Amino acid sequence: MIDVERPPVAPASRAARKEYAERDVLDALHQVFLGKCYLCETRVLVGTFEVDHRRPKGDERFAHLRYEWTNLFPICRE
Repeated sequence: MIDVERPPVAPASRAARKEYAERDVLDALHQVFLGKCYLCETRVLVGTFEVDHRRPKGDERFAHLRYEWTNLFPICRE
């Protein structure tokens, strides 16, 4: 599992519209995680990875983290 230090400020679309699948968020995740899946470290390209949530977005206990920048991670589709 990749351990990175991400910028404290979320990309603009995530901050303004509570989105996490916008291009600027995907680009930022790709850059921060060195172009790799955070779990298996497989190389991924922007547009070929999913955005994963360390604290599950479907679990109501973590609903407040659904769009939180620090809860978003790039994951390969395999």
